Amino acid sequence: MHSHEGLPPLLRDLAPLLDNWGYIALFVIIFVESFGLPTPGQTLMAAAAIYSHWGRLDVWLVAALSFTAAVLGDNLGYWLGARGGRRAVHRWGRYVFLTPPRFAKIEAFFARRGSYVVVVARFLDGLPQFNGVLAGITAMSWRRFLLHNTIGAFSTLGWTLEDAGIHRSPRR
Repeated sequence: MHSHEGLPPLLRDLAPLLDNWGYIALFVIIFVESFGLPTPGQTLMAAAAIYSHWGRLDVWLVAALSFTAAVLGDNLGYWLGARGGRRAVHRWGRYVFLTPPRFAKIEAFFARRGSYVVVVARFLDGLPQFNGVLAGITAMSWRRFLLHNTIGAFSTLGWTLEDAGIHRSPRR
């Protein structure tokens, strides 16, 4: 067991996942978050980046797994949205205050600005879980989605790793 003294409380709570499951936990949590389930993927990636900074994980493997999990998870979300998202919204949307008029506004906005939404959503809490599903529901072309999703995942990865301080030499 490792000391978690240098971690903020929220990251300290996630540290056992990295201690016990390491790269597997990182991949699975980010993958699941990316296709629509609320999990602490971004936060776990920050903790993994700090672990990399401390020499406990390899930063390049953290980066590669985080990027791959995010892109694959969003693509699963896109597929789910394209296959059954519209039906689900019409049937269950009212229970989460997504009425038909609100959905129509979201759909029109996404049709105009979907590419930007897919990139920027990664930087906002709550939106990364839904950008793939929304892109699928609104019938954004998959190639366009894949391009902008990849740009967003790469940008967020760089931001998170830089913010966690991996550019500095590790503590020993």
